[in-house]
Amino acid sequence: MKFTIGYIDHNDDVYNKYLGPSLLNLLGDFDVIKTNSLESPAVNYNHILKKSNNRFVILTHQDISFSKTLLERVEKTITDNPNFGVLGLVGVDSNKQYFWSDLNKQHEVQTLDCCFIVVDKENNIFFDDKTFNDFHLYVEDFCLQTKKSTGKLPYTILISKDPKTENFLCHHSVTLRTLGSRWGKYNEYRKKLSDKWGDVKTT
Repeated sequence: MKFTIGYIDHNDDVYNKYLGPSLLNLLGDFDVIKTNSLESPAVNYNHILKKSNNRFVILTHQDISFSKTLLERVEKTITDNPNFGVLGLVGVDSNKQYFWSDLNKQHEVQTLDCCFIVVDKENNIFFDDKTFNDFHLYVEDFCLQTKKSTGKLPYTILISKDPKTENFLCHHSVTLRTLGSRWGKYNEYRKKLSDKWGDVKTT
């Protein structure tokens, strides 16, 4: 199974600390597509999806680090649940209960956080880059689009323990630490999500 890993190139310091070293050590069959940060994340992610020659596309932030065996675990998750809609590191169900990826179980959720997701291109779903044209809730909307169009649900990933790392797959939350969880135009885009989908739980 070959993967495309796509990310937006906007912070060299963060990339060099987290994502860059993880990609250098990553085992498996993959290619990398990076885009600039001149457009919204939704526009950039659509570009990556269209450019990728592989069925499964990982879309990640630069403040993510992971074990060298990440792709093995993602492939295991897909093999165990081939009818998934979107896979992610952390999600929220309809009761607003948070679920992080864990070792033994995939958790069915309503929406996933934008920090790290796995997309199946065969679903033929793209990001709504007209409505969600900023840095907020574009992945949550993508999850809901996928469910509505295909009936396939979002799930967390089956991760595993690695003796060389404390965290097999870790979001270091650089933006959250510096700006908080409701930074920028979050509330404006939260209303857009509610107007489009009703009462939806988000991370």
